[in-house]
Amino acid sequence: MTDRLFVAVFPPAEIIEQLERLVAPRRDAVLDWRWTRPENWHLTLAFFGDVSDDRQEPLMDALAEVAQSAKAFQLTVGGAGIFGKAASKAAVGLRARAVWMGAQLGGGELAALSARVRAASSRVGVHADGSRFTAHLTLARAYRPSPARGLLNIVESFGDFSFTVSGFQLVKSTLAPSGSIYEPLRHFPLANRR
Repeated sequence: MTDRLFVAVFPPAEIIEQLERLVAPRRDAVLDWRWTRPENWHLTLAFFGDVSDDRQEPLMDALAEVAQSAKAFQLTVGGAGIFGKAASKAAVGLRARAVWMGAQLGGGELAALSARVRAASSRVGVHADGSRFTAHLTLARAYRPSPARGLLNIVESFGDFSFTVSGFQLVKSTLAPSGSIYEPLRHFPLANRR
């Protein structure tokens, strides 16, 4: 058997609550877009896809080693970005499939943590997808490329959110018609927490 797994940093509850207060009044106001659920807001460090049962324990051991040698750091997310074929925000008829807030302060530390997670998992035979790492917290998705300029403006108006990254989680993702369902399998606190 296999499970669809990824490793991510989840913002603390108070940040999720603040962000949800901004998103909630807009959930039904933007056509063609579905806002992700607050319990699913995260910053992915590595996506593995299907991992066989016999590789999961070695993966957890490798992730524990990364956590034991990592330091906590401050992370600020804010602004707005897109995933899609549009070249820039200035493009006429801007269309995208995802709108997100990006990592600002602490983005380098998050990228370094991602690289360490990917390297450690690879050593035990669990390979992350080959996508270039872009530190982001996805807020909305579209089933097909959809007009994004208005939604980008909304997300940019939210401001910045800062918190301490003091750990990461291994998460099982189950695809469902209503969206992905995430089940945390194990939390890995960083050994050198502030």
